[in-house]
Amino acid sequence: MVKIKNESLGILRKKDEFGSEKPLQNLSKMNENFEYKGHKVDGMKQGFGLQKWKDGALYRGYFSQNKANGYGVFKHHDGDLYRGEFFKDRACGYGIYEHSNGALYQGNWMDDCQNGIGEESWNDESHYIGEYYRGKKQGIGNLLFIIYYLLFNKS
Repeated sequence: MVKIKNESLGILRKKDEFGSEKPLQNLSKMNENFEYKGHKVDGMKQGFGLQKWKDGALYRGYFSQNKANGYGVFKHHDGDLYRGEFFKDRACGYGIYEHSNGALYQGNWMDDCQNGIGEESWNDESHYIGEYYRGKKQGIGNLLFIIYYLLFNKS
């Protein structure tokens, strides 16, 4: 597992052995240099809103007590997209993470990590279906590599 620092946001993201990145930022740590439009109660973000950072990152969804809570969509400045449940600014519950390179994860999240049952697919048509624990493939699962692609693709 390789850690990558995203300089423009000052957040860490992990890249696993298959090149898949997972969102690891707590949105509350990104609360500098942003613009918020939406409902507020007693000066706090509450209900539906839109938060946009100067680097182009964007969150559109529900807030509770100034934090992303409930369904939302978070678009990274690099084009990666997470659609799903949030709890206290973190991906938690069911969600779909689409990488700008075409890789895709859909399944359960906890504390900004893949956790529980999920499915991940990559551009070479390989895919994994199974269990995750704290962002790692762990437990029962099936990993399928498309050998035909590797052996016979002449491009």
